[in-house]
Amino acid sequence: MMVINLKGGLGNQLFQYAFVRSLSLDLDADIFFDLAHYDSEYAKSLKHDKYTLHHFRIPEDYQKFSHEYDLPAPSVNYNELSFNEITGFPSQRNFNELKLPARFDGYWQSEKYFMHNKEIIRDDLQFNTPLKGKNKEVAQDIADHDSVAMHIRRGDYLDYTKFGTCSRDYYKKSVEFIENQVEDPKFFIFSDDHEWVKENINMDHPHYHVTHNDVLQGHEDMRLMSLCQHFIIANSSFSWWGAWLSKNPDKIVATPRPWFICRHPIIQNIDNGNHYHPIVNDLSKEFNESNRVLFSLNTRNFSHDFSSTNHIDLNFDKGMLNVKADSDSRLYLKEIKRHNEDNDAILKISLQAKKDGVWRLFYKTRHTSDYTNYNKAYSYYYEDDDPDIYVFLSRDLLLSDLRLDPSAKGESEINIKELEIREISDSKNDYGKSGSLNNLVTRFRKILK
Repeated sequence: MMVINLKGGLGNQLFQYAFVRSLSLDLDADIFFDLAHYDSEYAKSLKHDKYTLHHFRIPEDYQKFSHEYDLPAPSVNYNELSFNEITGFPSQRNFNELKLPARFDGYWQSEKYFMHNKEIIRDDLQFNTPLKGKNKEVAQDIADHDSVAMHIRRGDYLDYTKFGTCSRDYYKKSVEFIENQVEDPKFFIFSDDHEWVKENINMDHPHYHVTHNDVLQGHEDMRLMSLCQHFIIANSSFSWWGAWLSKNPDKIVATPRPWFICRHPIIQNIDNGNHYHPIVNDLSKEFNESNRVLFSLNTRNFSHDFSSTNHIDLNFDKGMLNVKADSDSRLYLKEIKRHNEDNDAILKISLQAKKDGVWRLFYKTRHTSDYTNYNKAYSYYYEDDDPDIYVFLSRDLLLSDLRLDPSAKGESEINIKELEIREISDSKNDYGKSGSLNNLVTRFRKILK
């Protein structure tokens, strides 16, 4: 017997189902869905966080809900990291090493978990109601053209800084990529923020905004996506599944790299195969177009504010800050003043890593006065890694008070090659307005707790 904790929106549920359904075939075990998450206040506060697998032709034998059954307590709980370690995933599938009954908790966002049973999964994930009304009309329009589904996810992603949204430049480059592959494309645009799309994504090709389905009909948007021939997806499991469910053997899928700015190891296998074409997704273009520097790391910042301690060793050498730190270390960026409180900002940090670790950026907002795990961005770095990482800082963030933790996994050693914050604006004219930088206080000082 296997219990799977279902959580998140439709895309997450599909990954969780595909993972456990495939594993049940490998181990000849029953499946039970635990839906307790959807009774939580957190889930109820999110419009899209509803159980939605009933829209698919999942066999009744695999729709057993744990709260309806008297289940024996699972002998072991597996999360993604422990499962991968025991089974050797993704290079191996030592599933016989698992102990049952068991509970599985995670997002399982990789086709590699179920690709050996993918035809059965595809058969399970047929929609169980016919197209009708406006959806039927749009489906016919999709069928009549060399259709490209474009998904722009914003909404809650603007609050989850660790994910990062797909940039305007990502969509521009993806459209150009499709143009070179598809002779006469028509774009069908799916988004939770169509007004932003219309203002920020220039589209010279025929296109249609799919706006008639509300959040409770999200499965209908996914079905319409799946009927398209080609795809430009967001870093969203929802649009990933829209592309995966497509039956076009020659589909082209433009996909963002990195998927999330957090670069977590468990999402490194999100896509697979020749259909997927990685397109660089970062905020470098928006960052470089702004000349409004709010904070910039340099030798003068450090010469007066840093001293050696037991927790962190700082050495500014060859233009880089060498940081040897443990997980108790804290760096604070203080008194960074904006030109315009209504503008967003982007932080860029360039690293050289001597070993694996995680750095975290904590921030306060206009609504929260404390550093919390809800108000943070983070990114993994790996031995001999040399990444440039861009973090979107919304206008809600209080740039006057940012905290950088150089290590969240014990002792670390990294070189910070560059650390800079620039204010950005949607208005090109606004970039050119004069403004004195003399009022910016860019002291960067260390405080240990």
